[in-house]
Amino acid sequence: MKSKKNFAPWLIIVGAFLILVNTLYVVGSGQPIILSSFYVGSVDQIQSLTSVWGRMAFGFPGIAEGWAAIIWIFLAVFNFLLSFLLLVKTGKNMSLKYIGLILSLLSIAVGGGFILGLVLCFFGYLVVLQPGLPFEETFIGKIYGVAKLDSSFLSRIAEEKTALHTGALVLVFVNLLSGIGSGLYSYNLEIIRANLDTISSSSSQAILFEIFFMGGVHWGLPLVAMVFLQMGLAIIKWAIFSLIIYVLGAKMVGSSARYEDIAKIVAFAYVPVCLQIFMPAVLVWPWLFFEWPFIVILVTNFWFFVILMTGLKIVLDISAGRAFGVSVFCSSIYWFFNSVVLSSFLNFPGIRFSIQPIDVSVLIVSTSALVAVMLGVFKRYVSV
Repeated sequence: MKSKKNFAPWLIIVGAFLILVNTLYVVGSGQPIILSSFYVGSVDQIQSLTSVWGRMAFGFPGIAEGWAAIIWIFLAVFNFLLSFLLLVKTGKNMSLKYIGLILSLLSIAVGGGFILGLVLCFFGYLVVLQPGLPFEETFIGKIYGVAKLDSSFLSRIAEEKTALHTGALVLVFVNLLSGIGSGLYSYNLEIIRANLDTISSSSSQAILFEIFFMGGVHWGLPLVAMVFLQMGLAIIKWAIFSLIIYVLGAKMVGSSARYEDIAKIVAFAYVPVCLQIFMPAVLVWPWLFFEWPFIVILVTNFWFFVILMTGLKIVLDISAGRAFGVSVFCSSIYWFFNSVVLSSFLNFPGIRFSIQPIDVSVLIVSTSALVAVMLGVFKRYVSV
């Protein structure tokens, strides 16, 4: 792979250019960019739809009007010029790099360069903020290595002494993004539910039109507090999940792996969950209340499971079949604890799925135990 000195500044330039184009378009049109599957002109039409309708929004309504439009154009131009300056002096001007990162993050209000520009700038700036390191050793490089299921990289994580600290940072980073995404989505979902019940009023019609057709996203201070609460809980749940795997996985298969080795793999396995931050940008009717969030969570958690299984195969030094059995068994126990036990004490914004009655949840855990037995998880032998 090319050194970060060669490709990271170019990522920033491309991203900053997309942000500039997106900003000029939003300012010129006076509204966010809305992409929808086909034309629907009113909330009443959405309610009567029998086929699937979806929309994606880039930016928030009313954010780039009047004098604010001039400010957003100035910030976008400055960010674009800053990207060229960093290309010339990659190893210097650390303060300018932080300024560029902040400006890129702020661009989400006007569409974030069609989202892609923001992502490119974000990744690029995180790379150049760690000068002197090969790409694979940077924070983003490690996230990339895990996401693409690089088994050699997962092996290095298990042996790296600082990987536990980095894993904790990854966990906080991922839960910040996923907490914002799932929290905003569920928060606005409740607003949609409440206003659908009173849709005959003009105020409810206005709110629903803003959310569905103008890309409006509502938030409140309780939501912000809950995002930080989720980040803190993520550390606790990480420790519990790692302990479950250590006791019911490593010890049962006779592995000599340490608790911290397993904790490293578990932390990095959460990387795909950060994609849930994009959930509020998309609405799908009539899949709004269940199918759409379920699909997103299913995909990201399946990706998480594959990374976990691959990592446990390496750390526990067992076959792929046994690694699958350990992952299924321990994940089902953790899921039962998280969805049945922990959720009964805590109630905060976010997308969660629980299965009722509780007997069905117990059946799922029992079935996973049988799968683990059939795959030889509890046999004490070392595969070759």
